[in-house]
Amino acid sequence: MIGPSSAQAPRHVRQTGNVTGLKLYQGVPVDTPCAWAEFTVVYRGFYPLAEDGRVDRIHDSIENVITDSGRRKEVVKIETTETGVEVRRLSDNELLLNHSYTEVSACGRRTDMLLYFGYIAGETTCNMAKDFKCYVFESEEASEAKIILCSIAQGFERTHWFL
Repeated sequence: MIGPSSAQAPRHVRQTGNVTGLKLYQGVPVDTPCAWAEFTVVYRGFYPLAEDGRVDRIHDSIENVITDSGRRKEVVKIETTETGVEVRRLSDNELLLNHSYTEVSACGRRTDMLLYFGYIAGETTCNMAKDFKCYVFESEEASEAKIILCSIAQGFERTHWFL
């Protein structure tokens, strides 16, 4: 594994003790067991999906959210922790979203709009959820969106092995 030193940590990586939040292996971010990542992005809103939490709903959800001119954009911190995803308003640190990885059914982005990404979560664990929503975000860079999605996906893996 190759990772930045503490002096070189990118802006989206938070340090935990002397462990860097994200390391890179062949250009793909890899979480360490005791680290988490924090990113500043724009929260664009959510799209209701009812009982359908499939990954292929991300494509139309992103389009529906970003074309709705009535939605308010908010600058937020999205944090991928050991157990889930937290989203806080940047201005006052208010917790807006908090989903454990067991509630998240999918994450992804469109190939024609790489700055936009989303994750789908239900009101309870995925196998029991009846009310899924796709939460849509906008990143400043396509590479940052990819890192966020990789971090969420690695959370699925950690949860899978834990359960």
